[in-house]
Amino acid sequence: MALELRTTQPVPLSQAATGTPVKTREPASVGLCQELAAHQAARPEWHIDADITEAVERQARAMRALSARAFPEAEPETDSIDAARAQRCRGNER
Repeated sequence: MALELRTTQPVPLSQAATGTPVKTREPASVGLCQELAAHQAARPEWHIDADITEAVERQARAMRALSARAFPEAEPETDSIDAARAQRCRGNER
């Protein structure tokens, strides 16, 4: 079985730049539009399952509790921060 190579010839600039709009795709047929509209009208209404909503909320509460235990928010020590800043400023003055 021989491999057949095909090369494309470049389009001459005079043909490529004619300014005519390029047709990129065909419009949908009337039958397709009608079938799509019928399908969308017949689909069941979307609803939220209360059990799933409750489970998601329960899981979110558990994750927040675990996060609070793992990363407790400590009160910031403003005195030590201010002291460190003052010491750094005194060090820069020297």
